[in-house]
Amino acid sequence: MTRQPTRRAQESQLSEIEKAYLNRTLLALEGARQIQENDQATQIIFSNTGLTQATQDFLLQHHTQLIQEQSNDFRARTSIINEAFRIILQTAFGQYTIYYAYDQINNKRLGLPTDIFNAR
Repeated sequence: MTRQPTRRAQESQLSEIEKAYLNRTLLALEGARQIQENDQATQIIFSNTGLTQATQDFLLQHHTQLIQEQSNDFRARTSIINEAFRIILQTAFGQYTIYYAYDQINNKRLGLPTDIFNAR
C-alpha cells in the first residue's frame, strides 16, 4: 500500500514554471542588491531600507519585464508568481529591504516558512 501525499504537502510543492519565475525574481533582487551596495552617487529615496533611485529604477524595470513575460504565458499566472512580483514592487517602494525580500522568496522556493507570502 502506497501512501498518498497529504494535501498540505501537495500544495507546498512548486511547479517548474513557479520555480523558474522565483529564480528570475531572485536574480532581479540580487542585481538590485549589487546596485545598492555599489551606488555612491544616487540619492537614497527610502531611508528605512536604504533604497536608492537607481535601485528602484532597476527593480521597476525588472518588475515590468516579468509582468510582460507572464502575460504571454498562461502557466505563469499563479498566486505564488503574482505574490513574488508583488514583493518586488513593494521592495521598489520601500516596504521591504532587498535582503528581506530575497530571503522570503528564496524560502518559498526552498519550501521553507515565509512571513509575507500569502500573509494578506
